Amino acid sequence: MKRLYTLFVVLLTATVTVLAQDAEIAAVKSLNTKNKTLRFDFKETAFNKATNKTSTLKGVLFFSADKKLSMKYTDPAGDYKLIADGKFTQQANGKHVQATIKQKGQIAQLAGLLTNVLAGDVKAVADLAPDAQVKASVEADKYVFVITSDKGMGNIKQLTLKYAKSDGVLYSLRIDYQKGKYNLYEQQGGKQVNATLPADAFVAPAKK
Repeated sequence: MKRLYTLFVVLLTATVTVLAQDAEIAAVKSLNTKNKTLRFDFKETAFNKATNKTSTLKGVLFFSADKKLSMKYTDPAGDYKLIADGKFTQQANGKHVQATIKQKGQIAQLAGLLTNVLAGDVKAVADLAPDAQVKASVEADKYVFVITSDKGMGNIKQLTLKYAKSDGVLYSLRIDYQKGKYNLYEQQGGKQVNATLPADAFVAPAKK
């Protein structure tokens, strides 16, 4: 009887945890249905374990509900990530990359990851990996989601997403890769929700 009771408690606790997690995932997605456009300043911290070097980059992020995204860097100036018109375009470290998002591969996966994260669709992010596990928690004024996968996210080991409880806007995204690398994107201020975006928000910067 004691073993049966213990099993019941374990199952009940697991059920309550899953329900709470599903509720937090649904809450973030619901909040983001009201957010048609988004703009904020961001800081990116990139760490490479192999070289033990940390780089700090800064820029401005624009996002729209139709899943257009641009990250225009002010430091280093001229670098950018752009997702629009079915294409993923990136200028970084003197290299230019462009790919059709419908194609399979790491670039298409990254495009889907970034746009779903900004849209607050945690389930869609987790669905990128068939074996993904999601752990949800609440941290003061934020919803926190940790997504892990042993084999389904390419060279990505873990994702940590934080959203504001007030409006569902992404506060930070940390991408942990295999072999100790990570990129941390953090909101730095200047947040504007449902404001009219600049006409060139989703246009690649002119080459200098």
